[in-house]
Formats: sequence, C-alpha cells, structure tokens
Amino acid sequence: MLDSIILGRVVDFEVNEIDQCDLNAESLYLYDQNCLLDSVKTKVSKYDLLYYYDVLSEAPADLWKLLLRNMIEYYSLNSLKSLLTDSFDNSISEEVRNLFFFIKIKMSDMIGDLRIENKNYSKESVLYLIKDLLKKETTPRLFKYALQYTDRESLNNLTLKLMLEQKETGDD
Repeated sequence: MLDSIILGRVVDFEVNEIDQCDLNAESLYLYDQNCLLDSVKTKVSKYDLLYYYDVLSEAPADLWKLLLRNMIEYYSLNSLKSLLTDSFDNSISEEVRNLFFFIKIKMSDMIGDLRIENKNYSKESVLYLIKDLLKKETTPRLFKYALQYTDRESLNNLTLKLMLEQKETGDD
C-alpha cells in the first residue's frame, strides 16, 4: 500500500513536479511508517518505538487504524475489531499508541521480570500476570477492554505471542 505512494511520487519526480529533497523526506516518512507496522510482529526497543511515535506524531488516523488492525490479527485481540470503523479518529489513535507501547515495552519488561524471578515460568504464570493487570490503574483502557471481552482461545494466543517475543530476547 505505502509502496505505491512512493512509486507515484517517483513518477512526479521524473516529470519535475517534486524536488529530490521532498521526495527523500517523504520516502523516509513512509519507510518509518512501514517499520512501525512491521514492528508488530518483531521485537522493538523502547527507543525505536519512541522515535517512531515522534516522527509519526502528525500521521493520519489511518496509520494508527492499520496498526490496530495488525495488532488485532497478530495478538488475537478480536474484541477490539469494533473500533475499526469509519469513525476512527485521533482520540482513538492515542489509545492505540498507548496500547502498542504497553504490549511491546511494558508487558515485555513484566514478563522479563517474571522470567528472572522464576526461570521455569509457564503459560499459567503469564496468564495470571495478564489477569492481574485488569485490576491496575496503569493498564491502558483498550487492553482492559480487550481482556474483559476476549475468549479463552484468543487469550491463549495473546499469552503465547507475548512469551514468544520474550523468548526472542534471549536469556536475561
């Protein structure tokens, strides 16, 4: 999707409708969008995520809607599908950014701490951690909503994905 935008701009560049500096800036901006969307399925550092949030702070709501859609598919957050409507706006975009940061950074840190405390941590201990997050004030609203209205299979998928991401970081 984003690649076709770049190709269209290259055509504009070839007929001198856009200068090289603007094309480079737009290409970098689109590259950062693609990297953010790709980071749903990979491990991402806190600093990379903060960089993407800074660079893409003025991005349209469509980017954050696409990010939410990717998170729903990857983490089985099926109860959030109701947010993928035409009325998706910047207020929901902020919630999506908070949710993504929470899952990718804070949850990863919590599961990492769990691994340090208990080298034989299990799916059940991660499930207990996730369920305990429903009681905490610092848990993003969208995450609480997703957990409250999820089914057992989706919760198991979420747990396994989080454990797999933590496993990719190697031993602590």
